[in-house]
Amino acid sequence: MFQLVSKYKTEAVLALALLLGLIFHIYRTNSLVLQRTSDLRKAIEQRDSVAEIARASLKRLNLMERRGILSQLSNMFAHELKQPLSTVVNYCNGLKMYGESVKLDPILSESIEAISSETQKAAAIVDRVRSYAKSTPPVSSEAKADLSEAIRKAINAFRLYVSTQCRLNVDIPESCMVAGDPLELEILVLNLLRNASDAVEPLGKDAQIKVEVKQTEAGCTLNVKDNGPPVTSDVVERMRRALQASIKTDGLGLGLMIVHAIIERHRAEINIQQLKPQGISISVTFKGADS
Repeated sequence: MFQLVSKYKTEAVLALALLLGLIFHIYRTNSLVLQRTSDLRKAIEQRDSVAEIARASLKRLNLMERRGILSQLSNMFAHELKQPLSTVVNYCNGLKMYGESVKLDPILSESIEAISSETQKAAAIVDRVRSYAKSTPPVSSEAKADLSEAIRKAINAFRLYVSTQCRLNVDIPESCMVAGDPLELEILVLNLLRNASDAVEPLGKDAQIKVEVKQTEAGCTLNVKDNGPPVTSDVVERMRRALQASIKTDGLGLGLMIVHAIIERHRAEINIQQLKPQGISISVTFKGADS
């Protein structure tokens, strides 16, 4: 055995050296692979991070562009509609004066009064919508409005102007005073009703919308619920994170932008929840008039 080892000593040393070299090469190769894999993973994470920042920036730019378009449209609408609305109001006032000298039919007099009232309201809405595209201060805490009365007016307008088969269930107190602006509250409720109506439209005669107000010591909570088709949690979350952007694939999302603007001006809180088995509930909590 000793002679065999002495005879092949050189070969054995070379074989051992080759084995050690192979082991070192494998270890070094694995280390390089791990290092390159780690570098590649970091590069991919950095790329994804840059892409996410780019997407967020693009989304923000798109929103700013939409707001710019909304501002331009608001100014255009205000400019184009203000004059004819004022003309209609003047004609109504002239008819009222004429009616004082000539006894008109009561129905005609009532119709003239209704046209005048609705035209003045339309002019006020045009001015308000224009202000939503601008930076407006919050509603004064001293301003007081009856939320129940605003809801009733919004429901009347909804039934008059929105063609729908949905059944409307209303559960509100006789009066609910909050810190707010009456006209803006009416516009808010009307837009929530329109959004709910769009959601339940596919259901036809089975469509339902419920409007309710719950009073607490701190204020009032307005709930608008619908039984529209089931929506994904992603849609609800997107509505929560970006109410100022429309979830519709068409249009400018004007209704939701107005809702967002009014809620901000009233320092109110909004909550959107999925209902089981279907539908969405939108809750807006206002401070009480004495808060």
